[in-house]
This record gives sequence, structure tokens and C-alpha cells, in this order.
Amino acid sequence: MIRRVFGFAGSIVCLFFVAERSGMRTGDVGFAEPVTSAYVREAYEFVYEMSGAGVEALGDPPSLTSDFAHVNGADVFILFMESYGAISWNQAAFANALTSSRAELSAAIQDTGREVVSGLVESTTFGGESWLAHVSLLSGTEVRDDRTNVRLMAQDRDTLVKAFGRQGYRTVAVMPGHLVAWPEGDFYGFDVVYD
Repeated sequence: MIRRVFGFAGSIVCLFFVAERSGMRTGDVGFAEPVTSAYVREAYEFVYEMSGAGVEALGDPPSLTSDFAHVNGADVFILFMESYGAISWNQAAFANALTSSRAELSAAIQDTGREVVSGLVESTTFGGESWLAHVSLLSGTEVRDDRTNVRLMAQDRDTLVKAFGRQGYRTVAVMPGHLVAWPEGDFYGFDVVYD
């Protein structure tokens, strides 16, 4: 039944599209231009996804195996600072204003016998949609758009979080800005999500 409904609807859209493009249309019935192109794009995406090409485009999952011997059982925190981290080092106004705070943080770290390793990673996104950068880093798969993100989240793939979990680490996500459920936590493999 569902196939018949989709087949009928698809046929109607195709007929209107052909009539619009060929000049055979009579009367004032038709789709507005933006709607027609949107339907064509969605139909293409539907066929693309149903063919399996979307999943194939993700590529083979990277190998995320490690015994974490170099970590040596230490607590590991991955903090996403996003663009603020890089700008706070690259822009003189920010870097100068943060000098004393950074010195205090460094002293507090050393006084408690801890160490910090930091680095910059080129983001897969800019100006928003930071979750695409998060999933890219934690899955080892480049994700630059929402459709790829949805494809990836629908897979049972390994993540850095799961790799730590396999080595006995307790994996925790702290998401204080979330006001609703975060099912993505299951994909990553966190033991617990504090939101």
C-alpha cells in the first residue's frame, strides 16, 4: 500500500516536472520554481540513500584499536573549545588578556601533580554546527554536513569513546547546555551523560 502511495505521488511530481519543463502545461496549475527544484533534490537524495551510496560514501570505518599504554591509566579529558580556543591564542587582544589566567591554571595543574597536553585540530565546520566537528574527531570519519552526520549516526561504528571503554575507562559526557534527550550519546558509547 505504501509503495503504491509513493509511486502515485512520485508519478504526479514527475508529470508536473515534465510539463513544466517541456512547455506542455495548460492552465495555471503547476509548482512554483523553488518547490520543483526542492522536490527534485529530495527525490535524488531518496534514491541516493536507498541505493546504499550514502553509506558507501562514508568509507570504511577507521581502526580505533589501542591498548592506551602511553596513557598509563591516567584520567583523560577531551574538551571541545571550538573556535574560541584557537582565537584565544592567535589574537593578541585575547592572548594578552588571558596571560595571567593561563599562568594561574598552569600553576594549579603543576601543584596538583597533573599534566596537560593540548593541540589544535582543523574543524570540519565553521560558524556553527560544531557537533559535526565533534563526530568527526570521535569517529575518525570526516563529517561536513547534516546528511552525512545522520548516515554515520545510523551505523554501528567504533568511536574513540568506545575504544577507551573497551580498555576499562569510565566514559562520561558532560553536556550542561542540553535541555532535551541526547540519543547521540548511545552512538558514541558513553557510560553516562550528564546533561
